Amino acid sequence: MSNVLVGCMIGKVPRDVIISYRSLLDFIYLAQYPSHDDDTLAYMEKTLKDFHHHKNILFNLGVREHLDIPKIHSLLHYVDSITWFGTTDNYNTEMMKHFHIDFCKEGWYASNHRNEMPQMISWLSRREKKHTCPGFQRDLTHFINSFNNNNIAGGRLRNASLPFSSLDVYHGFRFSLNDLGNDVNLNLGNEEIDSVKAKPKSLGSPARFDTVNDSILGARIGHLRVIFRLPTKLYGSWTAPSTWPSEPLA
Repeated sequence: MSNVLVGCMIGKVPRDVIISYRSLLDFIYLAQYPSHDDDTLAYMEKTLKDFHHHKNILFNLGVREHLDIPKIHSLLHYVDSITWFGTTDNYNTEMMKHFHIDFCKEGWYASNHRNEMPQMISWLSRREKKHTCPGFQRDLTHFINSFNNNNIAGGRLRNASLPFSSLDVYHGFRFSLNDLGNDVNLNLGNEEIDSVKAKPKSLGSPARFDTVNDSILGARIGHLRVIFRLPTKLYGSWTAPSTWPSEPLA
């Protein structure tokens, strides 16, 4: 249908409009080829160059104020993508579609739809931090249940919710090796201090989740995902049970 519409515009719009639209259509058709060689990739580069050379007519006529949109920018990477990953029938845009749903739509629905941008950024930041420790809420529910006098069992525990909405989370802690039972002579003043980190990715800083040895549970080794302390106040202004650990947990 698009190529038919371009033909209908002949004689009704400036020549540069026809060339820019035709070049873009040629690029789209070439990009759908089931196989490519150096010649077809060169054709793609030429049609894209022609489009950019004549696109200013769209600004001059007031059709668009700009073309600074992701889909137009992505055209610059098609030839390289085909060279590296094969023809375009080997992949699709589903990944970017899901990114749009996860990063934009769900964040917008979570806002109150007024001055939504800061709310969306805050929502996404919290979501990313939560996803650095998958299964945390489930495991924490089981852990807390082990301290209750009347344990919740079976399917009821799977559907149980935590009696609080937030807890203190730390990005690291320092400790003395002597506290872990290491052979350290404190009288010689050679106490060693070590530290571990459980820090999600932030602006300009990569994530860091240190490897630790859990000597309590049979010397298991794993990544430290979160360091936290249980709250002292619960829903309804209730005080947390005295049986709950008061020290930081991981």
